[in-house]
Amino acid sequence: MLNAHIMCLSSLRIIIAVVIFEYLYAIIGKGTDGEIDQVPFAQRLEKFNGLEGQKGENAIPTFAFYDYFVIAVLGVCGGLLGACFVEASKQLTRFRQRYITNWFKKFIEIVILAIFASTLFAWLPKVPGLSTCQLLDAARAEPQYFIQFNCGEDEYNDLATLLRIPLPAAINLLFWEDIAAFSAMSCFIAGLTYWIVLLVTFGASVAMGIFVPLLYIGAAFGRAFAVAMPGRLFDVRTYAIVGATASLNGVVRVLMSLTVIIMETTNLATFVSPLMITCLFSKWAGNALFKREGIYDEILHLRGIPFMEAEPPEITKGEVIRAADIMSDEFQTLSPVMRIADILLALQQFNLTQLDFIVTEKNGRIVGSISRATLITIIWDKKAWSRSVDEEPLSESQFQQTYSELSYDDFDFERLENITNQELSEHFENEEDCQQYVNIAHFMTLAPITFTANGSAERAYELFRTHGLRQLIVVDEDEGKPVGVMTRYVILKALEREEEKAKSVSAQGTSHTSSNEMGFEQDETPIGDSVIS
Repeated sequence: MLNAHIMCLSSLRIIIAVVIFEYLYAIIGKGTDGEIDQVPFAQRLEKFNGLEGQKGENAIPTFAFYDYFVIAVLGVCGGLLGACFVEASKQLTRFRQRYITNWFKKFIEIVILAIFASTLFAWLPKVPGLSTCQLLDAARAEPQYFIQFNCGEDEYNDLATLLRIPLPAAINLLFWEDIAAFSAMSCFIAGLTYWIVLLVTFGASVAMGIFVPLLYIGAAFGRAFAVAMPGRLFDVRTYAIVGATASLNGVVRVLMSLTVIIMETTNLATFVSPLMITCLFSKWAGNALFKREGIYDEILHLRGIPFMEAEPPEITKGEVIRAADIMSDEFQTLSPVMRIADILLALQQFNLTQLDFIVTEKNGRIVGSISRATLITIIWDKKAWSRSVDEEPLSESQFQQTYSELSYDDFDFERLENITNQELSEHFENEEDCQQYVNIAHFMTLAPITFTANGSAERAYELFRTHGLRQLIVVDEDEGKPVGVMTRYVILKALEREEEKAKSVSAQGTSHTSSNEMGFEQDETPIGDSVIS
């Protein structure tokens, strides 16, 4: 709760500072010498991505102080709409994962969706009352951007125009055309239609984006709201831009970056504060409705992709959790020099592409690590073989000369990383080859990052994420020997398990007695098995 209040105050301070900056910049701009002194401040920023013919008098969107309150409400609406989209999309994705599993079903789904969308776009403009015929003379953009459909000469059908022209051009029309260009009903129907089509197609087996369609949907809804208000109380261009921001941010849930993106694409520097307010309220509303995160975070959860947030989970701060509690004890150690037969046995027993092998000395201390693909590569090619384990170590110059033909640039990692045990056995059928030795130390990663078993789980989380590691080796504090490994999946699943355990203990009115009780239950599958099997 305290963190939420701090974030709220920080955001409000930023907004207030931006508003003051805009005001001062506008005052300073009025004192500029030259012809530009006669041009209003907002019009001096008249460099935006509009269509031909849209520039001109009264083309720049405007807003007053009272608009800030309406913009905040519009941001809340965009956040709620985005939350509904995320939740519905999540349920549809689960349905697809369960029932649409092969290429034929995916193909049939695409055909059905194509017929559905085409039918909507072709049929809706013909329905009486949903569209209106507007005069081309009243439009700012050139006539080629408008569709006549069933209207007369020198007229265009506003709904057909919004539904049938490319989305970038449609967004420009919604952003910059006058209030009479499109009716409120046409804008609402166009936005709702695209919202439904985007919802059912997003996640299907077809290449598509979500950024531009959401801008279009929000622009249509925002413009419909402004047009529907009596007495031209609101600038339709302003609310089209604000609506587009609210719609997109309600789904993706970002703040500063989206504000900058919209400001840059519209070339409206004066819109920093309303865009920030929109993003702030839309994110709050979107997070509050279903207690879900943005669409990209939910996709990561649905696909089972382990993603580590910037801050460690609260469970690591409120409970005594050690690195030993969130590690997997499944790992494989190798010696710096080994027979090929022993390496093949290790590869067959530890067939896990996500984890590296740990290279240790005779006393068990870590000297390096090596990936499965690298290990297979150096034994696959005879250039790295030795005849005896007792050979003298090569000097740097001798090593470069001996292995000059074996380069990392030539390693076929993509093929060798996924090679099967049967292919390995077939490649090394010769018993004499299996008795050769390989010096792994020449190709391993020296001094891999390690962490002590008694170290804080919070610190281990931060270390893992900060360095972008694939795995973190956990060592014994006294002797420095490996006792476990951490991967993203291991850490997240273990912390999730700890959170569930803490909740169940709290519900029973008991507390933890020791940090050892926070490990895995004996009748449950170890985390390492669920990750790497």
